[in-house]
Amino acid sequence: MQIRKTILSEANAWRKINARYPGKCVLCQGEIMQGDAIENNSEQRINRHEKCAKELYEKENLKNEIIKFFIIGNNEKAIKYYEKMIEIEANNIIKNYELKNESIPLKRNDEKIKEFKLKIKNDQELKNAANNLPYVEFIEIFRKKYLNYSKVILGDNFHAYMVSKNKGVELCKKFDDEVTHEFYSNWTKGKNKQKTISKNTLASNMRYFTNSIKECNEYIFWVDRYHDKESMKILISSFDQTKVKDIKIIASGFAGGTIDYELYSYIQSITKEFENDISLSFKIITNRDTHRDTHNRYILSSNVGFDVPSIDAIQKGQDSTINPLEPKILEHKKEVFLKNWENEQVLDIVKDWQKISKFLEENGNAKSYRRECQKCKNVFSCKPQYRDNPTCLECFRNTKH
Repeated sequence: MQIRKTILSEANAWRKINARYPGKCVLCQGEIMQGDAIENNSEQRINRHEKCAKELYEKENLKNEIIKFFIIGNNEKAIKYYEKMIEIEANNIIKNYELKNESIPLKRNDEKIKEFKLKIKNDQELKNAANNLPYVEFIEIFRKKYLNYSKVILGDNFHAYMVSKNKGVELCKKFDDEVTHEFYSNWTKGKNKQKTISKNTLASNMRYFTNSIKECNEYIFWVDRYHDKESMKILISSFDQTKVKDIKIIASGFAGGTIDYELYSYIQSITKEFENDISLSFKIITNRDTHRDTHNRYILSSNVGFDVPSIDAIQKGQDSTINPLEPKILEHKKEVFLKNWENEQVLDIVKDWQKISKFLEENGNAKSYRRECQKCKNVFSCKPQYRDNPTCLECFRNTKH
């Protein structure tokens, strides 16, 4: 306490110099080497690292800001300054023990550890975040709370130890795998249960599916090799336009019987309709290797993900399930989806329709084909079996009559 009073009340008594002799810092207790930048108090005959002094004043200023914002009722800013202050304190502890080449000493107190775990388990804000926010956002909130509780309940050394275990991408990932995910799983049990599709639940099948779409936040990535106009209509009528602002769809040109000019026209129309509010893109796989690797159907979003059956299976009540994805699997599927999305042989149905149309002609995989009627010369869509001898419906009827 006396040192702190000396440091704060007699700021003018300290002068900046380069150390003439080796010594010890009064703040961090670390060594001062000859030539180091230090502050010297000749009256007290003590020295401190210039860097330590700067950190001390920064902490004191933060404390004043915390008190000021708590007094005026701005708790959000006060907490922000508090988190910054305790981070500085933790980093000082970590640095001191690193200089000594020692591990941070931890005193085990079973009662305190029990209190700490119970505090986190019963935190309503964390429970709400787990059930309502994207997993990546929940992780950040959880980590902050976990570190704050560790300082308040388990003390400075344990807090510093946990801060050291959350430095860098790899350590953060390890912490999330070992700690965060356990709490997340417990808090989200029952949030997304498996839904069974069957002939006995025909009235509920499509509702199960559309409710899954309504849960999506921020964006929807949906991959299904057999996407068609029907699946798009169901999506457009189901997603929450106030929450979802980006839609990316991947289908396959090798699937057969789903892609045609009618689908292209529909996507072009809704893309234009949504252009000011929602980004909507539909891409088609034209690479056989990518087609082979894209077997399962997934709907992915920032907060949820589902392994889903085909729209046809849902409508017919074929035995299948809608399965929620674990957060780790969800993140992996997103990475795979975005990698395929950037593949130059996965073409945009609106921007690259001419290339896609040529591809479908060569492979014979279109649902229908645009042809000029051999009688009246009007362009129309004909079924695959009639594409070599195209006659529009009106001419066909007249000929038959």
